[in-house]
Amino acid sequence: MSRPQELRGVLVQPSVYGLDNGVMLRAIASDPQCLRGIAVVAPDISAEHLRKLDAGGVRGIRINTRNKAGVALEAVDELLGKVAPLGWSVQFQLRAEQLADVAGLAHGEVPLVLDHLAFIRFGEADTGERLDALRHLLDRPNIYTKISAPYRLTASVDYADVGAAITTLAASHPHRLLWGSDWPHTELWDGMPDDGALLCAYEKWLPIPQVRQQIFVDTPASLFFSR
Repeated sequence: MSRPQELRGVLVQPSVYGLDNGVMLRAIASDPQCLRGIAVVAPDISAEHLRKLDAGGVRGIRINTRNKAGVALEAVDELLGKVAPLGWSVQFQLRAEQLADVAGLAHGEVPLVLDHLAFIRFGEADTGERLDALRHLLDRPNIYTKISAPYRLTASVDYADVGAAITTLAASHPHRLLWGSDWPHTELWDGMPDDGALLCAYEKWLPIPQVRQQIFVDTPASLFFSR
């Protein structure tokens, strides 16, 4: 019997494990039909090692410029050519001021996924400029952003400013957005968000059911579960 589509999940390798993807791979192996993974790999990784990760359910790699154990942006050029034949994506956790760097990488066909609205900080003088830069990137057919972790982007208690931006982006670029839980909400020292309340907020910010279907189900399915 097939599983309901909504039970699918994508596990993202946290930087604290460095290049050791073993825990994630074992988790995927516990339910290979419903789980996929995003790995962290060294730039000099071999094609054979990448094929083994692919067989283990990995469908992308992660570049992290915000944490010390992350793979740097400079590694992307070398890695893009290695993951392209596998149909993988490249996921970026970066700083908003690095959007211009991503723009320089975005001319190929490899899907590029930006974490957490590219970590744009809301309520600051350059918020509008950063959002415009993100919109221009989303005009490209291989660029996506996660609309996740609003609590990391604003001081607003109800995240209303982030929610308004999500609503606007969903109106203009619904096929370029995808949701992520950001669980287990690491590095939050002053309290944890309520995941149920967050999902209710997304229902408010994304009132059209077909748009929610696209963002929560269809786009991630096409990126990570096409095989």
